[in-house]
Amino acid sequence: MSQRLRICNTDKFNIKMKRFLTTSSSSSSASSAVAKKKIKKDRLKIVSWNVNGVRAFKKRAETDSSKLKTFLKSESPDVICLQETKIDDTLVDDFRQLFGNAYPHSHFNCCTTKKGYAGTAIFSKDAPVAVRTDFTLSNEGRVITAEFPSCFIVNSYIPNSGMKLERLEWRTKTWDPALQAYLNALDAESDKPVIWTGDLNCAHGDEDVNDPKKKRNKVPGFTDAERENMGLMVGGRGHVTESQKSKRTLLVGRPGPTVEELPEPNFVDAFSYFHGHDFEVEEDKDKDKDKEDKKEKVVMKESNSSSSSSSSSSSSSSSSSASLPQPPPPSRQRRGTFWSYRFKAKLKDNFWRLDYFICSKRMSPRLLRCESLEEYYGCSDHCPIVLEIKN
Repeated sequence: MSQRLRICNTDKFNIKMKRFLTTSSSSSSASSAVAKKKIKKDRLKIVSWNVNGVRAFKKRAETDSSKLKTFLKSESPDVICLQETKIDDTLVDDFRQLFGNAYPHSHFNCCTTKKGYAGTAIFSKDAPVAVRTDFTLSNEGRVITAEFPSCFIVNSYIPNSGMKLERLEWRTKTWDPALQAYLNALDAESDKPVIWTGDLNCAHGDEDVNDPKKKRNKVPGFTDAERENMGLMVGGRGHVTESQKSKRTLLVGRPGPTVEELPEPNFVDAFSYFHGHDFEVEEDKDKDKDKEDKKEKVVMKESNSSSSSSSSSSSSSSSSSASLPQPPPPSRQRRGTFWSYRFKAKLKDNFWRLDYFICSKRMSPRLLRCESLEEYYGCSDHCPIVLEIKN
């Protein structure tokens, strides 16, 4: 009898131990899964892509399915912002699964005045806190804003000034000031910083377009007025002077307000924060030499000058700029994001940098990476760009 009891008790003990071990192992695996998820959430990866029509984009992606699959697998962004979707509200449901089940949350802002025109969309793995379409200057679906726990993302498709620059005045005197006011108000609304992204239809610096002398003030996206407006947001190297305006082929660097007018801009161009600027131009002010020396002086690597200034500032006890976040050393990378399908632009490398991540200056310490993903060009005439931040 006692032997039976011992056997019975032993069996009960073994069963309990088995249950304990099973429970503990499952809980540990669950906790490790939570830990992995938590580690991933420590970073937020955002992709912006002008798809030049979401229907055409889908067809091209299906033709070369490996390119889009490779992109999604290797980058695995948390948020995907699309511009120039070119669909109306009746077609939205057909494209909610564009990037598969990994992106169950999709929000569209479609043009209501023309079919197959403009439009923006945001896809995300996690649901946004809120989505706004409250920038009402136009009804072309050009701006959509998503609020996430750590930031606002403003996805925009900025109007083109027209091949004959017929919309330039409206773009620079009405649209740009209105959107800048919207972004500054959003930035001041809470502690959450703003990430402004999309196709901004402007190449800010001379280095952001192929053959800048030929294009300056002759084609949309590279006029002095558009570039100076960009400088109002991210800073520049001073206004285009009257002398520079009279010389249409003169390189002018990165137009914008003077340092006195805007000592510290509210926003930073994330790509240039990491990769610097290829060159900067000084106009020859000596009138006697102007006829003899028509070539502009080029100073390589604007950001290199910051190293000498930072070393001199470190020798002093303290300065007001010492507390400001310093960008990492610049690394060279190709700057293009757009190559037209016409005139063999990609073959000739007739590039433009039209796509940007413009971030609140105060979030500079959270910026981890910003790249142009040229290897995925082909699904659209734009390539995607990526921004990674600390969440």
